[in-house]
Amino acid sequence: MDVFFRSLLLLVLFVVVTAASVFVISSPWVFGAIFLVVHGEVVSQVAFDVYAITVPFWQMFVSITDSQLLPQEHSHLIDVQRALGWLFILGLAGMFFLFGVWRVHRKIILDVTRDGVNIGIAVIGVLVMVSVLNWSWFFTQFHRVFFAEGTWQFPINSILIQLFPQSFWITYGVLFTFVFLFTLYCLRNSTLKWSSRKENLDF
Repeated sequence: MDVFFRSLLLLVLFVVVTAASVFVISSPWVFGAIFLVVHGEVVSQVAFDVYAITVPFWQMFVSITDSQLLPQEHSHLIDVQRALGWLFILGLAGMFFLFGVWRVHRKIILDVTRDGVNIGIAVIGVLVMVSVLNWSWFFTQFHRVFFAEGTWQFPINSILIQLFPQSFWITYGVLFTFVFLFTLYCLRNSTLKWSSRKENLDF
């Protein structure tokens, strides 16, 4: 039971950190910076339309105009919006769950966050290695997990492909990896400092 509970906490921790990382790198400012790096120019209005349709919450920071997207492209963006919406909801729920457990079983949370860094590095390492060895296969399998077949594949001259080429997603993935690991590292340091402070106070 203890192993199952710790595994559940670890899974919840990864969901929370993933949601937080995606939330940060999906902000309008980070999105604009990635677009600038990839395309060498500021974000176009069509790109902002795509962004506004796709990302929950951040929509309030951008203006939506008539889009040039095809119906199939717009439909896929709605699917992405739903996926991100569920990720943020689960992340928020997980955060409250972990906080509740923290109030009762602080020792377990401390252990899970320490283990989470090592496991997170291993998982990210495997994903990075797979994506480097065969990016097309990795990208395809990722989409098959979250989206129905045939709803996310578009012609090479489509607006989505032009706005978000392979280099965009590689840059996005590198940034996500950094934010994810940095967040885990900060959590581990925070829990270690809290544990050390508590031991000193108890002493």
